[in-house]
Amino acid sequence: MSIAKMVFLKKYGLIDFVILILLVLTSCTIKDPQKPDWNTDLSVPLINETYMVNELETSDYFTVTDSLIYFSSSGQFQGEIIPNDINLKSKTSELMQVQTNSTISGYLPIDENDVYNESSGLLETLQIRYAKIGSWLLQIETDLTVPIDEMIISFHEVYDSNGNNKNIVITDFTQTHIENMQGLFIGTQDNEELIPNLNFDITTISSNELREDAGSVRLFFEGNDLITSRIFFAFFHGRMKNKNFSMNDYSQLIDVEYPYNLDQAIEPYGVSLNLTLSNSLGFDVILRAVMTGYNDTTGDSMQIVFDENYPETIRANAAPSPGEHSVTNITLFESIGELIALIPNRVNLTDVKFIAAPGFNHDGFAYSGTNSSGIYEFFVPFTFRINESVITPEKIVETIISEENQEYITKYAVSAVLELELLNRLPLGAGIDVYMSTVNDTAIIFNPQLYPEYPSLYFTDEADTIRITAADNSNINNPPVSSQISLTLSKADVDFFNNERFYTAMKIHLYGSDEIVIIKPSDYIAVKGFLFLKAHVNFDD
Repeated sequence: MSIAKMVFLKKYGLIDFVILILLVLTSCTIKDPQKPDWNTDLSVPLINETYMVNELETSDYFTVTDSLIYFSSSGQFQGEIIPNDINLKSKTSELMQVQTNSTISGYLPIDENDVYNESSGLLETLQIRYAKIGSWLLQIETDLTVPIDEMIISFHEVYDSNGNNKNIVITDFTQTHIENMQGLFIGTQDNEELIPNLNFDITTISSNELREDAGSVRLFFEGNDLITSRIFFAFFHGRMKNKNFSMNDYSQLIDVEYPYNLDQAIEPYGVSLNLTLSNSLGFDVILRAVMTGYNDTTGDSMQIVFDENYPETIRANAAPSPGEHSVTNITLFESIGELIALIPNRVNLTDVKFIAAPGFNHDGFAYSGTNSSGIYEFFVPFTFRINESVITPEKIVETIISEENQEYITKYAVSAVLELELLNRLPLGAGIDVYMSTVNDTAIIFNPQLYPEYPSLYFTDEADTIRITAADNSNINNPPVSSQISLTLSKADVDFFNNERFYTAMKIHLYGSDEIVIIKPSDYIAVKGFLFLKAHVNFDD
């Protein structure tokens, strides 16, 4: 210590020195402590959604087969139940002259039973080998000039359930005799030959032993009404061609709904119509029908007529045995693509019928209670050109913002940016529209200008800002195309987030393709979104 300081301290003392220092310090103004402030960034996740292709479509009409997506629509049709359409009609025997106490032979012709059917425009033919009669009222008309006591008519090929020949005994000749033949059999189960005629013997018995002309007799299939004019069969074995098995006033209406306006997006290729025909008849049958597609939006329609002029024969195989049915799968391409290219929302199937195959070369059968039916299915692979269109995923994303975050955003945010990342594995370009609203109602979310009373915020691709290019989906290992988009928010936009919750919905633009593309079930569009806030925090507030 210097001599001067020692002298000073000695002269004035330590206490006086401290007082002097304090007086010097108090001669300056002392400020209050300052509260801190700083700039900070805040990231709020808003969206993280992946839209797989098979989620963009409805499961009712879209399937995945062999790693490809297909559009499909199906329906059924069913034939008329047998035996009401297997019958013989309009046949009669020759006019036969009879004598007393004698026997003559005659027949009812049944082979080559040709009947023109106006609905099918075909000449129908039927030949019997073995059959059970479901309904037949046989008419026997007599015109006698000499009285007789009894007339016995015995059929050679008609049997009762015990295997005995059918005998008809007539004693009253004043009126036409009607004999109910229901439940009888024509032929036998082991009969291998076709029966061209129903042969019968007519025996007359008279108390007058003389043999003299007694008049005439005729047997009829036909009669005065529909019932007595035909033989119906409970079952039938034999041959037939061109027999028309009509549907029971059948018309199938198929509603084809294309979700998310997809009907405006696709031009399909490789379209097929798959038919699965079930046939319980013992005959090959050919399908006849008219299929009409309607596009109610454009007013266009397209008709396909499956008749003898259609390039492909739609034939269902015969059932292997009674009580069983065959299943025949047929794939048609002719004209089907044109109908689907119409993008119909309705397909009407009318005038459906099965016709016994014209080839008259094998025996078959038909049993009561059996019929022919079918299932048809459009099968359209997602191989097509894409027209420019918009699809709207059904999912709406809910975001909840806590009161603390609401206050923080409103109080301190000075600027904000909506950061979007788009990932695309579709082989075509796409864009995104993002809509936010405080209500969970798509009508309001997508039309904010019509509902200004509800806070909303939306960003659209009108200026090509939220867009992503096509991806190469030829290999499942190829990465998706990524696009980073930054959208600057105004102060008014930022105020939107001062809500407890809001809902986000999107529209996805498909920008079309010049080339034919294949869309796979692994393809997707993903959207990730964050709200980045720059905030100036000042705790004076």
